[in-house]
Amino acid sequence: MRKPDLKSTAAGVCPETLRSLLLAAAGPDNLDAFLRRILAALARHNALGPGAGLAVLLPAGSNAAPAMTALNFTKKQQELLAAINRAGTKWPKNILRFALQDGTASGCLLARLPSAHAAPCAGELLKIAAKTISGRLTQERRERQLVTERDIADAVTHLEELFLTSPNISIEELSRTVLDEARRLTGSRFGFAGYIDAATGWLNVPTLTDEAWKKCRIKKGAVVFKKFTGLWGWVLNKKTPLLTNSAAADPRAGGIPGGHIKIERFAAAPAVAAKQLLGILAVATPPADYRPAALDAIKKLAQVYALMLHHKLSERRQNVESARHLAIISSSQDIIYSAGPDGKLTYISPRVADYGYKPENLIGRSVFDFCHPADRQLAERVFQNAISSGRTLPLLNYRLLKKDGTPLPVEQKSGVILTNGRTEFITGVIRDVSGIHRAAAQARESEERYRRLVENLGKNYFFYRHDIHGVFNYASPSVTDMLGYSKKEFLTHYSRHLTKSPRNKEAVRHTRLSLLGRQQPPYEVEIYHKDGSLRWLEVTETPLRDSKGKVAAIEGLARDVTGQKQAAALLAASEHRLQLAMSQLNGVLWVLDKDLRFTLSRGQGLAALGLKPDQIVGMSLKAFIRPAGRNSASMAAHQQALQGKNISYEETFKTTTFNVVLSPLRSPAGKVTGIVGVAVDISEKKKMEHLLQENETFLNNVVGNIPDMVFIKDAKELKFVRLNKAAETLLGCSEKELLGTSDYDNFPQEEADFFVKVDREVLSGKQLVTIAEERIHTRDGKEKTLHTKKIPILDSHGTPQYLLGISEDITERKRLENLLIENEETLRRIFETVTDAIFLKDTTGLYLKANKACADLFLLTPGEMLGKTDFDLFSTEIAAESLQDDTEVLRQGRTLLFSKERIFPSGKIYLSVVKTPLRGADGKMTGVLGVVRDITSIKAMEAELATTRASTALSKVARPIAHDFNNALAAISGYATMIDDELQESNPLKGEIAQIIRAVTRAAELTSKLQDFARNPKIDDGKE
Repeated sequence: MRKPDLKSTAAGVCPETLRSLLLAAAGPDNLDAFLRRILAALARHNALGPGAGLAVLLPAGSNAAPAMTALNFTKKQQELLAAINRAGTKWPKNILRFALQDGTASGCLLARLPSAHAAPCAGELLKIAAKTISGRLTQERRERQLVTERDIADAVTHLEELFLTSPNISIEELSRTVLDEARRLTGSRFGFAGYIDAATGWLNVPTLTDEAWKKCRIKKGAVVFKKFTGLWGWVLNKKTPLLTNSAAADPRAGGIPGGHIKIERFAAAPAVAAKQLLGILAVATPPADYRPAALDAIKKLAQVYALMLHHKLSERRQNVESARHLAIISSSQDIIYSAGPDGKLTYISPRVADYGYKPENLIGRSVFDFCHPADRQLAERVFQNAISSGRTLPLLNYRLLKKDGTPLPVEQKSGVILTNGRTEFITGVIRDVSGIHRAAAQARESEERYRRLVENLGKNYFFYRHDIHGVFNYASPSVTDMLGYSKKEFLTHYSRHLTKSPRNKEAVRHTRLSLLGRQQPPYEVEIYHKDGSLRWLEVTETPLRDSKGKVAAIEGLARDVTGQKQAAALLAASEHRLQLAMSQLNGVLWVLDKDLRFTLSRGQGLAALGLKPDQIVGMSLKAFIRPAGRNSASMAAHQQALQGKNISYEETFKTTTFNVVLSPLRSPAGKVTGIVGVAVDISEKKKMEHLLQENETFLNNVVGNIPDMVFIKDAKELKFVRLNKAAETLLGCSEKELLGTSDYDNFPQEEADFFVKVDREVLSGKQLVTIAEERIHTRDGKEKTLHTKKIPILDSHGTPQYLLGISEDITERKRLENLLIENEETLRRIFETVTDAIFLKDTTGLYLKANKACADLFLLTPGEMLGKTDFDLFSTEIAAESLQDDTEVLRQGRTLLFSKERIFPSGKIYLSVVKTPLRGADGKMTGVLGVVRDITSIKAMEAELATTRASTALSKVARPIAHDFNNALAAISGYATMIDDELQESNPLKGEIAQIIRAVTRAAELTSKLQDFARNPKIDDGKE
């Protein structure tokens, strides 16, 4: 077959080669096989031929294919090509080169041409092949990115699932899992994950890889680092991620101890949550250099690790705090409880075990079940009074039934917790007073023994006695330890020691009743310590009688219960805050037991469901969901929470949207015993978010489309934080380029100094400042003139936070103003120097303005012309005629031309008058503009021109007549002369002929004059 001509090769063979290229691109081959198929397809084309040298050069390590794929190039030639490509030197003339680009790395396609005339067709062919290879490289890069992102997402999902499904997982296990995922994603041999101990600030590393310990020759010990050194220390100190493939040469790598494993490649990221450094994730020594994607993976895993650490460390602190509170309550000798308005117990302290009960068995039972039958009615009445009135219960003495039925005398101090004026909870402190009663009995049996006892009481007790007037006459020495008074200082009237607390009125009442001989139960009193602080005492008094049975004195025992009161107050406040938080929750809080029955339901969101607090307590979740037609998915979510999972979802009921969070309740052993659910009303939040988004969009559109430049700077550094489109256009650069820059980054020094000075004045003055004109030079070198207003934006305290500026580009306006001034000056000069008379009149004919030429006609100055009318300057007839002309101009609303003959003081003049109506900005006529030209000389020239024209016309007629007449005379003269010559002297006709000759001669003279006139016609004034 004949080899086709190269000129027709592109048209005849290229489609087939293009088909081969496309088939290779669409094939499933790996990148190396794909490149070889491409080169083989090119070699089959006649423009190159099977012997042509072809090669693809790619950056080392950027793709799965070798750095060079070649065809018909020797190894030495390939090395030469690679060297030229690296050095960037000029390629040989017989080598065609086309760049390859995959978005991040570049390569090239090379061809060694068989001949120079093959270059055109080969160039088109290689260009198509280069685009095909570039497309495949881009596809390969995108696939690698997708795989990397998917692996990172899978790792994050795995960590989140582990964290959510295993709430009790330790920090050490979490750290190990995070490190394993990091090593898997990056292919690293070594690594560690550690957390910062909040108490010491030291780094704890529970996850150093076992292989690292094997390779490391330093002594293995506790993995706690007190100082942060080396590359990982730099990451922690700077809170900045780090990637290096030459760790040994990095100056930040100092501080590695001797015997440590050699590290060449290193990547690490700090674990930071809420701007707090919590730990670090680091890997090292992969098979090949780290790529940026490896650091991205480390950073994302570090973020997840930080969130987990933040939660776990917070959880650890909360557990310690909760244990401390429970220890305080458990160590109290009194029984502490809380009950709802229905009298059912919601909490009771472990101290109840001393009386035979288990706390968990009492929750939900009525407090009155444990009162002695004889005291139950009193307890119920006092309880109901407290519920209805909302006032604190008085000190109540009654008998408590122990588990074995034995009555126990107790006293109870209670408090009422109100929410919006409504009683939510009753809290109480029950104290066993049987011992006090026994002590009182023993005191009555043996006063001396009792007195010796109280004399040696500790600092929490003191014994006293006062007379019937209330004046102390005895106090045990322990009063000094308890209240700071000496015995002498304390022996005064008891009221001198009482505070002004309203509760002391009850103490005074008890004292009065004791003085009446009535035995009083223990009561509390608030008194002053000598240092001015307050103390709460529990007082038990006994009336002492004389031999006649009358009360002679009062003996009492005072116990310092200040600590107990403070503990009870703290507990009550804590419970009050908890109850208040639950009642004011903008949503619903509920608790379900293991059988999915409600044990608690609180929150303001109950109203949206048509429920009251605790109305559904005891109801099953299934019974609650089905009749109401609520989302059945809620049942499935609760089932998942019961399996130990934390569940979060959104649910809409009627018009209210709730964000629901379900968490399993666990026993101390970790067993799921129920569910706590919180549904927060987020309807308003959703609306506000939508409204905020709309307002933000509207504001951005308004500001973005304002034709003037709008900019905002921060008040501290005066750097741009916001600009609109007009600012970008005016300054000649994008908002992205300007954000974070100052005036010194964008304008000359002198201009920037001025701008900053004005900005500081605006911020210090806290008021609007207007700059009528300011000049700036944009980045393209153009000068602009701006009219700028600047105003500070203040916070709620009146402190400037930002500076708002609005600049109008008045460059063109200023140019037009200057042009207008120049034009006005030019017109003024013309008006003053023109020889034509120019005047302005209003609609009544009053002269408003006149130039010098106009005033000269009347032998006046321009100033003397102002305010006059034509009637002041002309005769009545002429003035009336001029006024009529003005009226006609105004009536027709157009320019009119008049010719006038006027007699002025300067003489008689012929005039050409042009009158034009003047109009205001609203288009209405406001007067007349007149231009008057002296045409006297023109009139004279017109007369002379008429005479000249008449002479010319006469000349045109006279010249042919004179010529013809002269010819006729010549003929007559010739014939007459001939006749005269023929006649004899004696012939009588000779005289007649002579007369003819004379007449012809005279006629010829006249004809000659006529010819002279025709040649130079001149009409005189007829004086000749």
